[in-house]
Amino acid sequence: MISVVPFPLNSQYVSQVPSKCGVYLLLRQNRGWRVLYVGRSNDLNRRLQEHLPNNEVNPCLRRNRPTHFAYWVTRDEKEAYEAECWLYHDYSPLCNDSHPAKPSGRLQCPVCGQ
Repeated sequence: MISVVPFPLNSQYVSQVPSKCGVYLLLRQNRGWRVLYVGRSNDLNRRLQEHLPNNEVNPCLRRNRPTHFAYWVTRDEKEAYEAECWLYHDYSPLCNDSHPAKPSGRLQCPVCGQ
């Protein structure tokens, strides 16, 4: 269940996202919210710019066209990875084709141990 109010996925709202480490959801509103993609980045602003409709390269996201996004700033890459794992396992997003990649080091998914 989404517990935040998502922002419309457009350049006006994305431009206000900080260039900080964090996680994000790409969503489609259609009789409720559908999580299409879960991601993380060391620069949320740059990464979300890449998901704007004219910039998107993921074929699944191009077909399903997210309408909104939500994001959370994290303290560091480890916290972002762990949050991404929880979101990935909670929502089973349509357009993620694999489990979140580990950043560096010996981190393990807090959900499945992968």
